[in-house]
Amino acid sequence: MRAYPHDFQEILDKQKADQSIFEKAKQYATDYMQNIRQGNVFPEEESIANPEVFDESLPDIPGNPHDVPRMMHTCGSPAKVAQTGAPTDHQ
Repeated sequence: MRAYPHDFQEILDKQKADQSIFEKAKQYATDYMQNIRQGNVFPEEESIANPEVFDESLPDIPGNPHDVPRMMHTCGSPAKVAQTGAPTDHQ
């Protein structure tokens, strides 16, 4: 079934009511923090060689809200420069 503009708010309200997206984001953040020291400080070439995974058209209808954080975790996290916390004070 195709959603039309007048259905968007209803779809978004239902998605917002599902708190599991926030729990999943929390899980991804915790995983990132707990495993940051096991990875390289700078990403390996194969991790950053595929940025087109993020190059996509905007959808016509709302998608699964879990897709974005999942994609950021599985594709974005390996391609990041390792950093946590605030920068050190260089006075």
